[in-house]
Amino acid sequence: MPDNKYKDPDYPKKWEQENRQWRNHQKRLWNKTDKGKKLSRINGWKRIGILSANYDEMYDFYVKQTHCWCCNKEYTTDKDRHLDHDHATGEPRAIICTKCNSTDRWVKETSIEV
Repeated sequence: MPDNKYKDPDYPKKWEQENRQWRNHQKRLWNKTDKGKKLSRINGWKRIGILSANYDEMYDFYVKQTHCWCCNKEYTTDKDRHLDHDHATGEPRAIICTKCNSTDRWVKETSIEV
């Protein structure tokens, strides 16, 4: 092993394994902050293919919505709200509740645009 632990190419991996519990705790704390929630949501959108010119503006608009655009149900938790998007183009379509997100019926019946 090298004299200096920072010169050891395996040191970061070893440190991560030894401190996994602490790192997971830190991640959970970060995800509870406003900035953590925002970045986590935006990264999730990017991961599933939602495209936007300005994710910050889209997020700010998203969190201000209080009711489903389709059935008008009030959102009671953060997990009730979904940003529906076209899977072919990645374009956002509507901010809807969990129930409306699980069916495409509303897409055929309405012409809601974000």
